[in-house]
Amino acid sequence: MSQQPLPRPPFETLIESAHQRLANLLHRVQLLERGGEMTNLVMETVGDVSIALEELEILAQQLRQHNQELVQARQSIEQERQRYQDLFNFAPDGYLVTDEFGSIREVNQATAELLQVYPEDLIDRSLITFIHPADSAIYDRVFQQLWQVGQVRGCELRICHVASEHGNPIANLVKEQVEQQVETWVELSVAVIRDRKGAGLTLRWLMRDITDRKQLEFQLRESSIHLSDILTHASAAILSFRGFTNNTWHIDYCSTGCEALFGYTSDEMIADQTLWGNRVLSEDLEAIVPVIFDSLRKYNAGQVDYRFRRKDDTVKWVNANFTARWDEDEHCWFGTGVLTDITDRKQLELQLKDSTTKLSDILDNAIASIFQVRVYSNFELKYDYQSVGAEAVFGYTVEELMADNYLWMSRVHPEDWQNCLVPGFQDVFAERSNTIEYRLYRKDGVLRWLTVTFASRRDEAADCWIVTGISTDITDFKEAEAALKKSEALYRTFASNFPNGGVFLFDTDLRFTLADGLGLAEAGLSKEQLEGKTIWEAVPSEVAMYIEPFYRAALAGETVVTEIPFRGLIYWVYHLPITNDRGEIIAGMVMTQNITDRKRREEQLRLLESVVTNIHEAVIITEVLNESEVEVAVSQPDLFLEDSQSLKQSQSDSLSNVTLNSNPYPPHHRIVYTNPAFTEMTGYSAAEVFHQTPRFLQGQHTDRQALFQLRSALQSGQPTQLEFINYRKDRSQFWADLSMVPIRDAQDRVHHWVSVRRDVTDRKQAATALQQLNEALEQRVQERTQALQESEERFRHAFDHAMTGIALMSLEGRWLKVNPALCQLLGYSEPELQQLTCADVLHPDDLPSHSLILHQLLTSEITSHQSEQRYRHKQGYDLWVIRSLSLVRDSQGQPLYFVKQILDITERRAIEQMKDEFIAIASHELRTPLASMRGSLGLVASGIFEDDPAMARELIQVAIGQSDRLTRLVNDMLDLERLEAKTVILTPQPFPVTALIQQAIETIYPLAEEVEIAFNWQPTDLYVQADPDRIVQVLVNLLGNAIKFSPPQTTITIRTKAVSHPWLVGRLTTDRSEDLLSLASSQPTAYGLFSIRDQGRGIPADKLDMIFGRFQQVDSSDSRKAGGTGLGLAICQKIVEQHTGRIWAESTVGQGSTFYFTLPLAALNLG
Repeated sequence: MSQQPLPRPPFETLIESAHQRLANLLHRVQLLERGGEMTNLVMETVGDVSIALEELEILAQQLRQHNQELVQARQSIEQERQRYQDLFNFAPDGYLVTDEFGSIREVNQATAELLQVYPEDLIDRSLITFIHPADSAIYDRVFQQLWQVGQVRGCELRICHVASEHGNPIANLVKEQVEQQVETWVELSVAVIRDRKGAGLTLRWLMRDITDRKQLEFQLRESSIHLSDILTHASAAILSFRGFTNNTWHIDYCSTGCEALFGYTSDEMIADQTLWGNRVLSEDLEAIVPVIFDSLRKYNAGQVDYRFRRKDDTVKWVNANFTARWDEDEHCWFGTGVLTDITDRKQLELQLKDSTTKLSDILDNAIASIFQVRVYSNFELKYDYQSVGAEAVFGYTVEELMADNYLWMSRVHPEDWQNCLVPGFQDVFAERSNTIEYRLYRKDGVLRWLTVTFASRRDEAADCWIVTGISTDITDFKEAEAALKKSEALYRTFASNFPNGGVFLFDTDLRFTLADGLGLAEAGLSKEQLEGKTIWEAVPSEVAMYIEPFYRAALAGETVVTEIPFRGLIYWVYHLPITNDRGEIIAGMVMTQNITDRKRREEQLRLLESVVTNIHEAVIITEVLNESEVEVAVSQPDLFLEDSQSLKQSQSDSLSNVTLNSNPYPPHHRIVYTNPAFTEMTGYSAAEVFHQTPRFLQGQHTDRQALFQLRSALQSGQPTQLEFINYRKDRSQFWADLSMVPIRDAQDRVHHWVSVRRDVTDRKQAATALQQLNEALEQRVQERTQALQESEERFRHAFDHAMTGIALMSLEGRWLKVNPALCQLLGYSEPELQQLTCADVLHPDDLPSHSLILHQLLTSEITSHQSEQRYRHKQGYDLWVIRSLSLVRDSQGQPLYFVKQILDITERRAIEQMKDEFIAIASHELRTPLASMRGSLGLVASGIFEDDPAMARELIQVAIGQSDRLTRLVNDMLDLERLEAKTVILTPQPFPVTALIQQAIETIYPLAEEVEIAFNWQPTDLYVQADPDRIVQVLVNLLGNAIKFSPPQTTITIRTKAVSHPWLVGRLTTDRSEDLLSLASSQPTAYGLFSIRDQGRGIPADKLDMIFGRFQQVDSSDSRKAGGTGLGLAICQKIVEQHTGRIWAESTVGQGSTFYFTLPLAALNLG
């Protein structure tokens, strides 16, 4: 009969049942041994064994399933705990746990960074100590609300912390800190965590840094206030409108400035949408509406000027600047316009236009060349302007001069280039004003004397000098001046040494027998050249042919007087016969007189008279009488004064308000000559003013200071020039430019004055109007400049104080401007960066994508872009950044430059990489024992080793060993995490070093005994202030490592000494370890130094630092051979550092390694 399958009881029941069946089996075996009935016993035994085996199989399955569930549950719990711990430790926001009174029990790194305090220093501190005093009431309300509802969310307040100048905590021990209070805005959320009974146990806080957001809120609030003030008080009108495709509009908003501009209130403008269009002048409305909507379609912006009839019917000129954006949903433009009153500007423009017309008339009618030219350092000229008077001066039209920049220079007399124009160019380059006289060939070939008066200024942008000047023809004046000089020279020569020339005697063969006289040398002749030679031998043949007839006429008895030019000179030549006593002609005589100067002076005087007569300026010549002439003039006035009623009346009128003291002319100054231009200018004829003083030209509005200057010049006999108001015969006023020069005799006495008056009324009026216009424009420019400076200052402040790097980059990739944050990020100064391009500091692998983004921005495929890039620091290492890039264009849409914002994320990338590496390594370390356990248990569970219990037990032992390894690994990871999170509570106490070493050796001794390794150490009387359990853990770990990596039958040496500082010894090498101990003994003791030296294979120098990292081994096979987890040294480092000590290793490959660590000594040693 088949046996029914047994139910599957819990594994505890199965164990009891199996135990009972085994007891029964043992009893039956005993019965067999006593001789019982074998068949029944065997059958019963076989049945019980079958049932027992089946129950054991079920038990094994349930044990395996239970074990698997336990492992999975533990893994799930560990994963949840790890996720929570990672979330707590690496969260960007601050997390902390306090008790019900606000005393801190646990914090994450973000909280420590936010409060600027090490995490371990925050434990047991009250949270209220970090709250800003002004926000303590808010903190109290949080606690009140917390105990009422159990949680509080979104509470904003300020926290305070102290910012230290020294970031190195070790340096802070020996340097005085410079502290200042720093405020940070945070958003707090807190909840009460209660136990199962509902009693409050702990408070969990979320602290989020919202400083940037609060600052933005404050700035936004200030900006809103400023904007409101601007909209309320601005003189301009600001309106918001919608523009439609059918060229219609709708006004949505008007600022209060509309009433000042249009005369209508904002409500009136919005209520009647036709009001604005109806009040714009119809011709202007027809012109501007198409312009506005064309601008919107093309540029989304524009400006127009138009006239608006205000509510009081006055007409104002309005300038409208508008921008808009197209809205696809509404199918219209949403725009904003700024409207300003430009009526004053328009009136100024009209006045400027009128002034410009008058100035143009003056320039066009002046008989002078008024010009503006650009002069370059290579003497190249480029004309900007040339008045029409240039044709009268140069003989060339304005178009000819403007078309050929070298025409003027090519016509200058060669001699005057070096003497006159080269110094003139030097004055231009030195920005000195000057007046130069030079000669120039006119278009008709005539050589004329010209004068040019000029001033220059440097134009750095154009790399040239802008020269403005006036050129006039002074040929007549120069010729008259030369003629006068030559006439005076001729008179003096003739009077002092007559005759001026030479005397020549010649015979009938026309041979000079005598040649003498003062004029020989100036003619280039000499006695030796002439005497004894015929005329053909003495002078050039063409001269000989010319003078021969005159010589022969003299020999024929004729007297011939003629003018003969010779070598540039003009001579009066007398040809006379010489007779003997009998009247026979025996020879001839020639007398010469140099009349070159006289001839030129005559011509110049003729030309000067023509110039004075025809010049447009009024010329007055007054004579200065001596005392005898004054007496005659007073005693016989009728000889000099004409009884002219009109002149007397005009004098009476003009002098009615002029005192005697204000008359600059003494009574012995009287007019002897006036030219026609004087009559045309003043209305007085020459006869009316003859022998009168010029005082009749003065009047009520004549400037007294000018009269005083005129009187001083007349008294001192010095030339003068001034401008003042004169009066015509009809008593109308005109502005006169007066130039006066004295004429002196041989005794340096002034006997005449020559004055030239120019009517400059139009120029003065134009200058006055231009000055007023300039003042108004300067005022507007100053206001605009001030506004721009304020705007620039705001931008510069934001630019310079930004926490992220900001830069302006040219279209070619060159840095135009960078802020301090970017300079600090890349390690360059601003001048150094401006000498580089973006490609110079960008990682080569990122250049192609960067160039593509620039191209897309320039072609308007995108408007901005943000991505992660690598930049290269000046020191050579790479930085990971988030780069935001946009393009700035001008009003015409042309690209100007790029704007870059660069945020350093190098640290964040490093943290992410560390996290990924840790997860990868931890996953690998966990997967290895799990895979081994799964393989071993899988083989046992498959039943293939049912006939080989020894192998099954060995596989189960492997699984147990891997389970132990996994347990150690998980425990080590948990210990390391608790140590790093500082959740392990240390209980430091004075403890003898000898006891610590004994406990560690006792713990590790069985392992050392297996490989016959001995310990060499000496007891010491040192006490350390430490947690003994944790220090024993460190010693066991270090001794265990020394045993694992030491060859059998070697010795491990343990030494302890007292040292002054925990960090001094870390700088000494293994070769000087004995020196280290002797040096440490001579210093004031504060720390105990432990050293553990083995005789193993040693550690390479490049691995000495990395072995203290997680899962780090000198050789990857070490974990398999020695069975380590790779976390032991990391745990040791955390324990030692939490005791304020240090741990490090020194090693020589092939000779062994020494591990050092320091612990603070207890007060027992220090006493």
